Amino acid sequence: MLIFLGIIIVCIAYYYAAYQPMNKKINVLKRELQSKEQTRDVYMETIRKIPALEERYAQLEYIEKEEYITSLDSVDQLLQILEDEAVFSGIKITSFVPRELEDNIVYVDMMFEGSYDELLVFLNGIKKLHGMVEFGNLIITRLSEGNGILEVEASISYDEDLSIGGDQT
Repeated sequence: MLIFLGIIIVCIAYYYAAYQPMNKKINVLKRELQSKEQTRDVYMETIRKIPALEERYAQLEYIEKEEYITSLDSVDQLLQILEDEAVFSGIKITSFVPRELEDNIVYVDMMFEGSYDELLVFLNGIKKLHGMVEFGNLIITRLSEGNGILEVEASISYDEDLSIGGDQT
């Protein structure tokens, strides 16, 4: 009986002195493992997004590097810039009519149509003509109720002798 009692005491001592602390340490290590796996999953998701992020960065870098036009050589160049920005923004140019040339100032009447957001993108895009064109008239009307399409009539003038900032060339 003493031997049996001695074996039970040794088993109880082992349970409290070795097994329970080891079991607690195993549980702590399992929680750490789960935490590290979650962190790894977050990093892997970020790595999967890198191509899309690089593409978006390239788009934003293009916008940032866009330089101002320093001079316009002709009405055709003005039309080309306006057409490029119209295509980019989704605006549809319906009319572009150069008018009289007086003292090297060219007047252009134009009409275009698009949504409000497209109009904002278009007007923001032509800021590259910084100080070279002037809107004399800008009339915005809604084509029909509910469709969100706006029609814009604009009179633009530019002085062929001026460069950016209004300095004479």
